[in-house]
Amino acid sequence: MILLEVPRTSGEIAKAIGYGAAVMNDLVQALMHSGKVLRVERSRYVRSTTPRASFLRALPSQRRADGQRLQPVRDAILASLSEPRQAVEIAPMVERTVPNVTGHLRAMLRCGLVERVGYGRYARPGTPGLPPAGERCFLRPGTPPARVSV
Repeated sequence: MILLEVPRTSGEIAKAIGYGAAVMNDLVQALMHSGKVLRVERSRYVRSTTPRASFLRALPSQRRADGQRLQPVRDAILASLSEPRQAVEIAPMVERTVPNVTGHLRAMLRCGLVERVGYGRYARPGTPGLPPAGERCFLRPGTPPARVSV
């Protein structure tokens, strides 16, 4: 783990300790899933300085008492939605990429766990202070509304 004080590729780490590249890739992936290593950029990893939240440590094979599969990322997203936010704001909070969070938000939207409150903004249903559904604007900021000709 001392090698991961600065960002390094798995190939650099494998060379330093004498492991094969494939073995090292598997090891780095396991360390990422356990929260001990973070991916900081493409193919570069560093030791995690902050422990991951306990709800992000759950293994996918674990089940709740009622038999349902745990959904740690979605639970973390819901916990971060104390106010309307965009995926780019939520991603660092739940330690996921923006596309990953966007995909989860779309699935959660279909399930009714979140609602869209503006262009790229999501909130929990019933969040106080939200504009009524008919008054929400889903256009990209700066986009003029379409004109209807009669």
